[in-house]
Amino acid sequence: QGCLCGVLESLLFERGGGRMRTAKAIGKKGSGLCSRTSIILYILILVLVYIVATMSLAASSAKKRIAILEKEKLELAAAHDEDHQAHSEDHKALSVEQKKREADKVFLASQSEQLAADLEVKTKALKTAKSAQDKLKEQLDITKQKAEELKKLAKEAVEKAKADEKAKTEKKEAADAKPADKKEDKEGGRRDKEPSGTKIKGALPEGDKPLLMGSDKKGEADLERQAAVKAMFMHSWDGYKKFAWGTDELMPRTRAGHNWLNQGGSIVDSMSTLAVMGEVEEFKKNAEWVKAQLHFEAKGDVSFFETTIRVLGGLLSAYEFSCDLYACDEGLLTKAKDIGDRLLKAFNTPSGLPYASINLASGHGSTPGWTGGAAILAEVATVQMEFSALSKHTGDPHYEEVAMKCFRTLEKNHPANGLMPLYVSVQTGAYTSNHVSLGAMGDSAFEYLIKTWILRGRREQWLKDMYDKSVDGIQKHLVKTAQIDGHVYVAENKGGSPIHKMDHLACFVAGMFVIGAPYSNDPTGHLTSATGVAETCFQMYHKQASGLSPENVEFGGGGMRAGAVYNIQRPEAVEAWFYMWRATKDPIWRDHGWAMYQAFEKHCKVESGGYVGVRDVRVAPPPLDDTQQTFWLAETLKYLYLLFSDDDTIPLDQYVFNTEAHPLKIWSSVGDGKGGGGKVA
Repeated sequence: QGCLCGVLESLLFERGGGRMRTAKAIGKKGSGLCSRTSIILYILILVLVYIVATMSLAASSAKKRIAILEKEKLELAAAHDEDHQAHSEDHKALSVEQKKREADKVFLASQSEQLAADLEVKTKALKTAKSAQDKLKEQLDITKQKAEELKKLAKEAVEKAKADEKAKTEKKEAADAKPADKKEDKEGGRRDKEPSGTKIKGALPEGDKPLLMGSDKKGEADLERQAAVKAMFMHSWDGYKKFAWGTDELMPRTRAGHNWLNQGGSIVDSMSTLAVMGEVEEFKKNAEWVKAQLHFEAKGDVSFFETTIRVLGGLLSAYEFSCDLYACDEGLLTKAKDIGDRLLKAFNTPSGLPYASINLASGHGSTPGWTGGAAILAEVATVQMEFSALSKHTGDPHYEEVAMKCFRTLEKNHPANGLMPLYVSVQTGAYTSNHVSLGAMGDSAFEYLIKTWILRGRREQWLKDMYDKSVDGIQKHLVKTAQIDGHVYVAENKGGSPIHKMDHLACFVAGMFVIGAPYSNDPTGHLTSATGVAETCFQMYHKQASGLSPENVEFGGGGMRAGAVYNIQRPEAVEAWFYMWRATKDPIWRDHGWAMYQAFEKHCKVESGGYVGVRDVRVAPPPLDDTQQTFWLAETLKYLYLLFSDDDTIPLDQYVFNTEAHPLKIWSSVGDGKGGGGKVA
């Protein structure tokens, strides 16, 4: 027991000075401290201490555990945050991906719809192309059939020509064998004697007429359509008389006149059309105005080319018509001589090629700066018919000599392929460009080679040779066939490379081919090309919403499309259809002309008087301009009227049209070279 007490005391009080002092204090009370009770107390205290120590250790351990758990919690929270962030990023990425997939789905659906639509369009296009191909094949078969017919006609024409030449030779030999008892023609070879059975004074005898395609088939007049065209002309003419008399042209919507030549352009330009349509009294009124009011002294600078073809050509044609309608109006010839003398000064250049502009008062000439000082091909090579006719009717050969010298100058520099470029030097006569076009600035130069040769009696073989070389070059290098729609068109060429553009102006080529075909080595080929070009000229109208042709069209991968989209009442398409009708008598050409008439009547008529052009042929109704061109009266409506006339109205074996559609009488091929043609160039 004592040992136990000692052990307990040792266990309980060996630590800490305070506690030992307590134990010692208790020990002083004596040995009673080691009693049973004391032992139990000590045990209880020991248990209590143990419990407290254990609890303290447990608390400490718990704190450490809590700290560890807190740390793990924080780590778990951080990890959770990272997982949440990663999940959020994944969610966002998934959302973006879903949106992208949705967008892709919409895009694919759109593409699918577009492909379906494209497939439908291409299917329709394929069907249309197949239909067009079938139609083209059918037309080709018809063309081949017509070509055979034309070949036969050409052969007959050549045989007829040979027979005519033989008859003419025999007639000439017979005439040479007889003593001449005719008086010399004192009127400069005007040949105004009227053969029996014709209304034309000075008409060529049968054996002296030029060859014509289709001359064995007589065309009858379509009186209803002819009357409609005449009504269109008279509505145009009445508007001019009411609102623009004495000026160059009418502005129908403004109801006023406009000048740019200051030479009464519409009055002079309309005279030959009035004569063709039998409006003799109106013709006489114009003639009186010309003689009394048309003066050239103070006109200043004018276009040499435009004044020549419109005014000089118009006056000379009117003079010839006056001889047939009532009596030769010498006042008209006097005016023609006056303007001819003034225009003649334009030829005063080192090469003899005329200036582009001429001052009618001073005689000073000039060329435009934008051409580099060069002259324009059409302007130097489209005046020979007019000055030749002036020589014929005045008996003065000087006019035709200077004009025909231009052709001689061009002959010296004539290209090997016959394709004359657009610009030529007035100093040297050499070409200054490599751009060839049968549209603007080049067109009528080629036309006048064959027309001048025919007008002057087919005597200058060198002129015919120039035409033959040029037309061969046109056939080889410029006449093209579009791959898409098969249209035959007349391209341009620059530096040896084709430009797949065709001006409305180039539609004249079809008429030129018709005129020259009987004298070519390939009449069928020329007529076939003429047919293709003339049909394309119709399609230029037919493919537009307004039914009117643009100024030019282009040919590419998509077929024909409008280039310059305006229409200014040009005549070249209906000119082509007129010649094709006279050559073939195929009613399709009259139908084409009637469709054109209907389009102008529908869209361009101004009720107060006159007709206008349009600014955009691709829309219907089209926006309108405010000009009635003088060539609308001189050319477009004349050719349209003649398209529906019989062949005896301006017969092509008696007349040649200048480029403004003024008819001039053909000279005899056996002329004496005096007056009626003057000196042969």
